[in-house]
Amino acid sequence: MQIKKNEFNIAFLSRTKQIVNDAFLKNITEYEVTLLLNCCLALICLPLEKLNSFNVEDSLGEELFKGEIYAPSYPDGDPGGTDDMNNYNAVLRALRNGIAHLGITILNDSNSKKIKGVIIIGSYTFSRAGSRHKDYVVEYTFKFSVNQLRDFVILMADTYLKELLK
Repeated sequence: MQIKKNEFNIAFLSRTKQIVNDAFLKNITEYEVTLLLNCCLALICLPLEKLNSFNVEDSLGEELFKGEIYAPSYPDGDPGGTDDMNNYNAVLRALRNGIAHLGITILNDSNSKKIKGVIIIGSYTFSRAGSRHKDYVVEYTFKFSVNQLRDFVILMADTYLKELLK
């Protein structure tokens, strides 16, 4: 599991983590969800685009499921022969697609008018080259409280930093 060590990746991860921590410590709530979604998207894109050898399954798979995630079930079983909910790379890419394409619904607290969470709907296209099945799209629905989203963003930054600094 070789990751390219370069100053930009390390600085980017460190600064992103610091931004989230500073916002949390200063109790900035008005823009907190926007900040978290932006940081989440950036942290998902870095390993998917830049750190190609990073193994998402080993590092983030279990933690990703601390929020609620739903994927459709197929009447005849999975058309591609893969358990879509255990393909963490696909789930992470679907989360990226949901944020990037603004498939976001805000969950408000009706009493305080504060944002209490988000629902993100994103999809991932599974390719089945050479299979009797055609490519198919799985739509995932992610539900995170603000705290779960914050914890996940920090976890991503910590996980990638740990890998880069080995």
